[in-house]
Amino acid sequence: MSVEQRQPPRKILRTRAMLVMDGAAAVAAHTLDIGASGVAAVVDEALAVGHKGRIVFEMLVDGKLQLVDGQVAANYCILSHDGFKVGLQFVNLDSAMANAISRYLH
Repeated sequence: MSVEQRQPPRKILRTRAMLVMDGAAAVAAHTLDIGASGVAAVVDEALAVGHKGRIVFEMLVDGKLQLVDGQVAANYCILSHDGFKVGLQFVNLDSAMANAISRYLH
């Protein structure tokens, strides 16, 4: 049985997302969970670790839909039964987005 390696608290977030990695076309993704430092998602194609890009999705915060549009970097990419599970770390997340994610987590 594997042990959770991610330290920050995570919360399930299942929603559709759009992932646009630098130098590549936009691809559909769906999120699995989110934390203050990043989001896990599933995509159809493998991503290179360290590859940077942008993710866009909506989440419900305080009863209202909140658009999250942030820069990310791929921390890991593993083959799963649904596609490739990728760990995306937020890069230079602005304070409004960080605040919305914090409110969602609590």
